[in-house]
Amino acid sequence: MRVRLRLFTTAVILLTFTRTGSAQRLLTPDSTAPRISRISLVVTAGYAIPGAKWPLQQFWKGGPELGASVLIHATPGLYIGMGADVSMLWFRVSRFASAYPSVPVHRTDMAWANLFLVSRYAFTSSGPVRPYASAAIGASRLSGGEYKEIIDSVRVTYYDIPARTRLAMTVAGGLAIPLTPGLFFQAEAALRYVHHDPNVGLGVIFNGGARIVL
Repeated sequence: MRVRLRLFTTAVILLTFTRTGSAQRLLTPDSTAPRISRISLVVTAGYAIPGAKWPLQQFWKGGPELGASVLIHATPGLYIGMGADVSMLWFRVSRFASAYPSVPVHRTDMAWANLFLVSRYAFTSSGPVRPYASAAIGASRLSGGEYKEIIDSVRVTYYDIPARTRLAMTVAGGLAIPLTPGLFFQAEAALRYVHHDPNVGLGVIFNGGARIVL
């Protein structure tokens, strides 16, 4: 009788420890499981084509663009974040020389900088190619440039693009291609509207780059 009681007690103790260990394993995070990060770094390089308005297009053309942004994965398809980009607008030396053949050329390349808040929606989270769309709002600044001379007591202006900061809105669409679980290649086309700006107006940006999951 005593032997049976001891065996029964031992079995109950072993069962209790087994269940307790299983519960602890379920509650303890698995350190070997892959970590899911909600933060991504996006780095891009491309080409920017400035405005639809003549004062800027007359003597300037598009140039290289560099950008970076940080995205937070808010929901399964939605990312929000902030970023900045800067583009160089090259001076058209030959066009200026053609317009003013007797005037010395003063080359003035300009920088077009943008700081923005962005929202990005991914239409799918699987597959070899993943399309997305984004919208951004922020501030846009053109560095400006001018060339003026006084000839026979008369001020002559060859070009005058003042430096201004304006509200800017951007819409974009692109494709993301996963290379590894934490690295994506992306290609994007964007249209940027600069509000109430007499020189820039609209700009088109084409770029490619990488999104890195941190």
